[in-house]
Amino acid sequence: MSSVLLGKINRLSDGRITYVSRNSDFGGISTLALQSIEVGDDKPEKEEDSTIIDQIIIEGFGQNVYRSSGSFDVFIGNDYSLYGLNIENNDIIRLLNWFDINIDVYNGGIESLIMLSDERIICNVRYPTSTKLFVLKKTPISELSDKIILTLATYNMQGEMRSLVANFNNENQAYAINVIDYRDYDISNGDYSGITRLNTEIITGKIPDIIDLTYLPYNLYAAGGLLEDLYPFIDNDPEYSRNDFIEGVFKAAEVNGKLYQLFPAFGIRTMAGNPSVLGEETGWNLDNIRAVLNANPNAAVPFGRGYPVTKTEFLRYMIEHNIGDLIDWSTGTANFQTDYFKDILEFVNANLPGEVDGFDWVGLGIADPSHTDFFTKGLQIYKPITQDDIDKLMDLFNSLRFTINYSILDEPFFNIIFESANDYFNGLITVDDAARIIQKV
Repeated sequence: MSSVLLGKINRLSDGRITYVSRNSDFGGISTLALQSIEVGDDKPEKEEDSTIIDQIIIEGFGQNVYRSSGSFDVFIGNDYSLYGLNIENNDIIRLLNWFDINIDVYNGGIESLIMLSDERIICNVRYPTSTKLFVLKKTPISELSDKIILTLATYNMQGEMRSLVANFNNENQAYAINVIDYRDYDISNGDYSGITRLNTEIITGKIPDIIDLTYLPYNLYAAGGLLEDLYPFIDNDPEYSRNDFIEGVFKAAEVNGKLYQLFPAFGIRTMAGNPSVLGEETGWNLDNIRAVLNANPNAAVPFGRGYPVTKTEFLRYMIEHNIGDLIDWSTGTANFQTDYFKDILEFVNANLPGEVDGFDWVGLGIADPSHTDFFTKGLQIYKPITQDDIDKLMDLFNSLRFTINYSILDEPFFNIIFESANDYFNGLITVDDAARIIQKV
């Protein structure tokens, strides 16, 4: 077993020394653990001279460990919460959530922290341009300010959003946002049971005031009538109007003419090429692309070496961009056993390699593919839009047709599709069998 020392070393009141290590066994399993060692009067010359007397797995609780002079041996902290640990009984207790006390840990960092004998906690938080000292005291809810509480549901809330919530709660005198991160309800890493819990609560009428849609099934929520149209709020806002935003982006995000989501940033997926090859018209479908490929048989790597380049990558690309034709969100039904989806499978199978290294670079006369301009050599037809096309971006924004919202539940969905699609790509089943199996699952 190998061990990597992380974080700070702490000495407990009884003389034991604690530290956090990342331990890896020969099977490649990595575990975060708090170890305490007993050191004799003589300074040990090597690790074997000290004795590990306790090892407590703290995976998921963080790797920042702080000394405690209160009722706990040490504190363990991360960007979400602070925990107290009693080493003797391996008892880890969550003491507070940084959201609840409006301390922005994401943009800062806990330099030092200690609990006093009266259970007040003093912590020093370092920010990019300043350092703040906080004294935390247990306070009955009845003594807190009489603010209107808004509930925000999220799954694995990102750092920027955490900072925005903390700033809002500190500055707003009338409202406070209470964050419920449903990732805390996952039974095990990657089982997404927290999302199931959120959906169950919504069905039973326990609906949050705000939903952070990052990683959540936005299309399902929008089709189910769960979300509020945001256009009336923008139209009645004294500071902002629709003219302050890029119209095409909002249009792309609309569902039946209503806007159910706002986002601080967006990215664009598109491809460009020589109009002498592609023609002057914008917009693409499989028939257009197939015709261009047939007319340019020398284009051995038509989409280049970047994403999407393999069969499964391009299949995912096509599904994401045509999801509305494959799933009816209003009824929750899938439509994979159709000529349209079979045509996608057949196109991908005929025109894309199974793996990146599936290209015969030597046969193409290319010694170093990483330093080859496939586009100028006529081997590539499509390429990502570049800075040279910047003058056309506003027209592009206003021509956007839809948004792609990533849900963490997409991965098992795509894995089911890829399993049968790869059987078809490898010649094990027919395209009709692949579509039938995907539809059934």
